[in-house]
Amino acid sequence: MLCINFNEVLNTFKHGTSKLHGLYTDIFVHNSRECYVYFQICNLQFASWTHDGSELALFSTDDSADDTDYVENGEWQLLEIPVIREQFYAPCCEAPFSYLNFHITLLRRSGYYVENLIFPSLLITTAGMLVFVLPPESGEKVSLSVTILLATTVYQLNVADHIPVQSKVFPIIGN
Repeated sequence: MLCINFNEVLNTFKHGTSKLHGLYTDIFVHNSRECYVYFQICNLQFASWTHDGSELALFSTDDSADDTDYVENGEWQLLEIPVIREQFYAPCCEAPFSYLNFHITLLRRSGYYVENLIFPSLLITTAGMLVFVLPPESGEKVSLSVTILLATTVYQLNVADHIPVQSKVFPIIGN
């Protein structure tokens, strides 16, 4: 959850210009149903709807957010964080309300999923097709089928261990 005490921020702004710095972790909530989505764009909007542009002007000193304090993640790679300043003209007020839009673009690191989920699935499927190639007289046909059944069971246990445990949203790969 992202919490900022805006009363302290506004008191600081009333006495002059100030910079707002914050350290926020775990603000990205992942929807595990869409495991196949490799790009995520998270939009964060910061605005004040109680103070118009004559009292509070929000602006960024750069076209992109500062990512020097970004901590690398094993699942996601941060591509860019462009910052766009926009203004909203409300019918009640003469001065516009300013707000900042942060568009956080993330790329999923897919190596883990390819190595532990997709590749074993393709290997088991290929081995399953080999059962139909073997002649019926071969004694290896039954043992290959049992081995594939065992491999499929172990694979399903592996998938169940690596998907999040929740009851709201079920992953497509687990259905």
